[in-house]
Amino acid sequence: MTPQLGKLGLALTGGSCRCAFQAGVLQALDERGIAFDVVSGVSSGAWNAAAVAAGQVGRLRELWIGATEFPVYSLRNFAFNRTPFNYLWMHHHFTRTAVDFGAIMKSKMLWTVNLTRVAGMRPVAFNNREHAHLDAFELSLATNTLPPIYPWPAKIEGRLYVDGGFTNNVPYEHALAAGCDRVIVIANNEDGSMFKSVRDRRHAFPSEFRDRLRLVHPRRPMPVGFNDLDRGRVIDAMDHGYEVGREVEI
Repeated sequence: MTPQLGKLGLALTGGSCRCAFQAGVLQALDERGIAFDVVSGVSSGAWNAAAVAAGQVGRLRELWIGATEFPVYSLRNFAFNRTPFNYLWMHHHFTRTAVDFGAIMKSKMLWTVNLTRVAGMRPVAFNNREHAHLDAFELSLATNTLPPIYPWPAKIEGRLYVDGGFTNNVPYEHALAAGCDRVIVIANNEDGSMFKSVRDRRHAFPSEFRDRLRLVHPRRPMPVGFNDLDRGRVIDAMDHGYEVGREVEI
């Protein structure tokens, strides 16, 4: 039976390949019948948030395992995209079709993605209510724009943006503002630590919201690194996330 949790929000932090842990947690929560009203993501957590908003949590494991088929580095990529990293190619030729991004803008779930506007380096959030005319894939890609992995900022409506983790790596505020009674925050560090932004490394939740925020994090050292798409380690991270998601008290 679905737990009676009131209006429930979900916030997914960044962490590059370590966000595979989140996929396992989300699979377990989905099997437990836990559904969210609001989801927000940043950086690599935004790919998981996209699957949640599209109603495709069941495809997250396939998504992450499929990503391991792509090399992290490519000389061809260096020649044409000014970087040896292959993530941009991977997302355009795999991730774009692995998730139904078109369904996100029509979803009843409030979906928010956090970016950093280059001008002033300020946080900016886009969602599927106020920005339904935009491409959810391009927004998700923009919040992953982290030089030198991606060599130039993303342009959205004439403005330049980079990784949302620079200014807000724990985007729980949107769910609170939407009236959620509780917000599940899934981080990727085994000690539960996380930085709010690159410039401000404080991670404590504000005291006035602490009783409405529930932090979920690994219980052992993460097997997968930040820039690590090794198939075995990615699966190990997802399996551990699944274990945590089955047992964690929501």
